[in-house]
Amino acid sequence: MGLHASVQTQDSVDFASTRRRVIDQVATLRARAIRAALAGHLIYSKSCDTSGGQLTHDSMITLLQEQVDAMRQVQSMLAGKSADTSIQPDILEWLSSLAIQHKRVRRDVEAMHKLTQDMLNCAQRRASPKDEYDTLLSDVWMRHLTFSRGQFFETISNFCDSLWNDIENDRRDEVQYAAEASKAISETLVRLERIGKHVKLVSLNAAVEASRAGDAGKGLTVIAVEFKSLAEEIQSLAAHARTKIKAQ
Repeated sequence: MGLHASVQTQDSVDFASTRRRVIDQVATLRARAIRAALAGHLIYSKSCDTSGGQLTHDSMITLLQEQVDAMRQVQSMLAGKSADTSIQPDILEWLSSLAIQHKRVRRDVEAMHKLTQDMLNCAQRRASPKDEYDTLLSDVWMRHLTFSRGQFFETISNFCDSLWNDIENDRRDEVQYAAEASKAISETLVRLERIGKHVKLVSLNAAVEASRAGDAGKGLTVIAVEFKSLAEEIQSLAAHARTKIKAQ
């Protein structure tokens, strides 16, 4: 396998790896929704009021912020954008095009992002009157929990299934294309080998006729030699091509 082929293979591996990583980022939104809901529950249940409660509350705020940031990143990717330069533009275009086909996914990710942001904003309002704070946090937490364990989980699961199915379809198409290309190349090589044999036979016949013609056939002898050389070159090229194909 030559250097160019090795580079192409490595590029293909990197592309496939990045595409799987992008799908994982989308799929983990389900786990992130659960983490956000748990953080909201812990804050609402006053578990942060135990010793070291401020640290617990702050850690829950940090956890919520991480989920908000991660959901925002996926939102951008579904729109065909990303600050992550390791994600190829072709992958972002692929992801956004499928997101357009599955209209609910962008809408539901945006809704989940907003609900998580609302819960974060509410959790940060500890200076509010206690009753008001409890009511607001309870309301947004319940809305977040209801949406995440229902429509959101279903939407993300269906979308991830579509992404994997699309990759599988691409793989089948590539295998079929490779098989068809291999068959076409093989048929072409067979034809070249037949042409080479035919030209070689013609050159032998020309040599025989030149011998019979004596001095008058000298020009035909030159032609016969050229035909023989051409036939050998055709057969050599066909054999070389077969060797290279087997080596790849």
